[in-house]
Amino acid sequence: MTPEKISVILTTFNSAQFVASAVQSVRNQTFPNIHLLAVDNNSTDSTVEVSARIRGTIRDRAESRGRRRP
Repeated sequence: MTPEKISVILTTFNSAQFVASAVQSVRNQTFPNIHLLAVDNNSTDSTVEVSARIRGTIRDRAESRGRRRP
């Protein structure tokens, strides 16, 4: 039997000051099988860079087909 899995989708836009604590909140959960998907909506602050520093948070990165960074 496959173990149950919970997926958490963290959406961000100019959330650099909050993203680390949001990820840590998910990691602090006691459920053993959690998949965290972080999706950024073309932030213009340092959200992507902060997320990249959080070990294991970003494994794949896809470019948005919408608005581009300046």
